[in-house]
Amino acid sequence: MNLRILDSGTRSEVIVRRPPGGLFRMCLRLPEHSPAGADGLRVLLVADAIRRVLEEIYGIQVQTAAAIETASNGWERALDALWIPPPIRAKSIDDAAQLLGGPADAVLESGHESSPRGQWSCALHLPLRLWIGPVLTDFGHGTPDFVTALTDDGHDPLALRLALLRERYDQPLPLTRTRLDRADVVLDRWRRLVAQWADHPSAPMPAHVVERAYVALDEHLDIGALVEILQALVDDATVRPGAKFETFVHFDRILALELVRYLTHPPA
Repeated sequence: MNLRILDSGTRSEVIVRRPPGGLFRMCLRLPEHSPAGADGLRVLLVADAIRRVLEEIYGIQVQTAAAIETASNGWERALDALWIPPPIRAKSIDDAAQLLGGPADAVLESGHESSPRGQWSCALHLPLRLWIGPVLTDFGHGTPDFVTALTDDGHDPLALRLALLRERYDQPLPLTRTRLDRADVVLDRWRRLVAQWADHPSAPMPAHVVERAYVALDEHLDIGALVEILQALVDDATVRPGAKFETFVHFDRILALELVRYLTHPPA
């Protein structure tokens, strides 16, 4: 198994391997006007998903820096609400290399047309560049605190995380209230089922499901395919409830949706 990512600059497939020294360094270039806006949050979420896959599946340590001049309170709240560990803050791509202790192995930035593409420092020798597709939405786009704008009406912030991860990272992502509502429903259902399955005897994860899920993640970080695989597992009568519980908890280490929440905080 190897994580394969399409380099946005060369359009060639890159196999992500353990770097010399074992530390994989990522630098994020966020939209200057609103790092906590929809496009900036999608960059942060894709980087977090890559980090989780590399650390949880491949045992590769990852360190992340974000080129951002200033961080508002909204930015900090958004990271916390979406379960994204705060990256190291750097003034520029070159500054990030200094703070990370070496040149970045990957640089991610928004593919929105207002985001500059290119002008990379030749000193970085970047093997991997990812342009993250823009978020296409009519509400809250570009606001300084996109998470608050979408969750004030009662949506779970982690439903936004799920909605922003469903499409392949390099494709535009249409985000509507319908999609967000659907993500809320899926998240609530999964948490209720995980709480029910927890009452059953534990059982090994179904090997065929785990294999398909790993293949999906290896193929250009296809989180959407992983979600569909888990959706199918819900209704698979051949898999014991305890095995479903173990599988959902295992892959929640990648998805970070707090699927065990209802074990300690049952819904009203």
